[in-house]
Amino acid sequence: MEPTGNEATPGNRREMGSQSSRPRRHKLLLLAVATAVVVAAAAIFILHTSEGLGGQASAEGIYYPEMLPGDYTVERIVSGEEALAAVKGIHWEPGMVKAEKALIVVYSDGTRLWIVDTGDNACELVDRMAEKMKTYADQLPYTAPFSHEVAGVTVYISQDKRDGRLHVFWCRGSLAVWAELGAAAYARQGAAIDVIKTLIESVHR
Repeated sequence: MEPTGNEATPGNRREMGSQSSRPRRHKLLLLAVATAVVVAAAAIFILHTSEGLGGQASAEGIYYPEMLPGDYTVERIVSGEEALAAVKGIHWEPGMVKAEKALIVVYSDGTRLWIVDTGDNACELVDRMAEKMKTYADQLPYTAPFSHEVAGVTVYISQDKRDGRLHVFWCRGSLAVWAELGAAAYARQGAAIDVIKTLIESVHR
C-alpha cells in the first residue's frame, strides 16, 4: 500500500506530540508568572506594612520606634505606675492629666519620648497644653510653642530656654506624645525633621 502522508510515522508523531504539549507549557508558564506576581505583591505589602509600623509593641500595647535615624537604639523603657507617676509629676496640675496608661522611652542619643494614653481623643488635651504654654511662656523654661505640619500631622515645637534643645508634641487618636529631641536631631541639617517623622510614623496603638 502506498503511504498517504497521513500515517502517524515516528517523525510526525514527535511533531504532533510537540504541538499538543505547547498549550500545556504555555499554561504552566502563565501560572508561574501569575504566582511570581502574587508573591511579589505579597512581599511588597509586607514590607510596606512593616515600615508603617516601624516599632515594637511595649507592655502597654503602644508602638514606638526601636531605632532613630543615626542608628540610635532604645536604652530604657519605663511603663506602668512608674511612668504614670513620672508623667503627672512634671505637670503643674497632676490631677488634670487624664492618663490611663503611660510609656517613657529613652534613646542612646538622649532623646526622651513620653507617650500618654488618655483613653479618648487626645487632641483636645494637646491643644489646651499648647495654649497654656503660650499663656505662661514667661514663667516656663520653654518658649511659646508654634505649630508645624510634619508628615501630614500638626505638631507643636518649643525650645528649652536652658539648653536650647527642641521639644515636640502632638496627638494621635487617644495618644498624647511629647518628644525631647537628642543628638540625632542635630546631626545635620534637616535631621530634626527626619527624627520627628520617624516618631510620628511609629508611635501608635
